[in-house]
Amino acid sequence: MAALSEFVDGEASPSTRAHIEAHVTECDWCRQFGSDFSRLLATMRQQMAVPPPTPDSVLERLQEALKAP
Repeated sequence: MAALSEFVDGEASPSTRAHIEAHVTECDWCRQFGSDFSRLLATMRQQMAVPPPTPDSVLERLQEALKAP
């Protein structure tokens, strides 16, 4: 799985990239899996790039703590 992640990220060595590309041209299952895996990684990265909103209660406690001497 690490080699596939490196391949998708463009970080695989030239020999690894060539090996994966050669295999995928012959294997429909791997081609579909690779496509699905790439979409999954892109979606996860997109969602992780935006932090979840901070609840109002946390912001209120933080503001109070910053006001304290």
